[in-house]
Amino acid sequence: MNFCAVSGSDKERAVVGLGLVGVGRMGALHGHLVASRLETARIVAVADPEETLAAPLSEELGSKVYGDASALLRDPEVEAIIIATPPRTHCVLIKAAAAAGKHVFCEKPIGWDLSEIDETLAEVERSQIKLQIGFNRRFDASFGKAQKMVAAGKIGTPLSVHLIGWDPIAERPRGREDGDIFLDTTIHDLDMARFVLNSEPTSVYAQGGVMAEERLDDPDTVVTTVRFESGATAVIDNSRLSTHGYDQRLEVFGAEGILAVANEQPHRVSAASASGVVDAGPQPFFTERYLDSYVEELRSFVECVSGDREPEVTGRDGRAATAMAWACVRSYRESRPVELSEIDGA
Repeated sequence: MNFCAVSGSDKERAVVGLGLVGVGRMGALHGHLVASRLETARIVAVADPEETLAAPLSEELGSKVYGDASALLRDPEVEAIIIATPPRTHCVLIKAAAAAGKHVFCEKPIGWDLSEIDETLAEVERSQIKLQIGFNRRFDASFGKAQKMVAAGKIGTPLSVHLIGWDPIAERPRGREDGDIFLDTTIHDLDMARFVLNSEPTSVYAQGGVMAEERLDDPDTVVTTVRFESGATAVIDNSRLSTHGYDQRLEVFGAEGILAVANEQPHRVSAASASGVVDAGPQPFFTERYLDSYVEELRSFVECVSGDREPEVTGRDGRAATAMAWACVRSYRESRPVELSEIDGA
């Protein structure tokens, strides 16, 4: 571990050397946030098969650049890696990092295949590395406060949760697999419902379809109902057809009260006239709405590495959310409720 002087103090602070694997939108975001917002970490190396794409980012970050992850993992300055590659590569990279003794922060989902995920988690346990999964919403100030209030019994026993996750209309790449909305979008809400209720899911029922005029390759609007061991129910609304911005809300109904998380807005100014009342509306998209939560999840991961403690979002959490998402895919395709035991036993 490298050390640097802390400003205004004669103490020294450990600086964790991070390797960034994947330089797409999320990889670039993580790299820039580490460089600009984290004093206790530094991107020392960047890797991507498209080395020409990785070179500009590495130059910005002042890091080395590699054409593949294996070379990055051999770099002695790299103590931990950030995986921001396509989901099907996640388990392979996690296992390679475990073999190299490097800690891992991995974007969601942890993987696609549950059997491969189980093999990967076994390797993680054997190697004793830290593995954190990128469910950043757990680190959002408002959602995190809501979870703490529920856990503290502020509304009594939680009975139901309602989550809204409506994405703005945007150009999407073609050729995505059926059910992508569940493993890309709904999976965040599935994890949040499990997190807030502190209970394991037993069944899901997902209904929806392609509601836009343009035919897409998976449903653009779905409503998912999840039943939990505690008896509580979660209802999750997801769509990619929001015309008013990135709509992200949470309500929890309990035996002794309710709590709600409203949309974050760019500002709190509203204007009233004869034409009506106008306010800012929700944030435009996830990079604005959840920017601080991305910083906090990375900070938490770095502290786990330097402080030798268990991550707040573990590989087991990643597996649970992925199993729930696949249950949603099956439920949607077969138009019926699906027990989680069907997925785990598949």
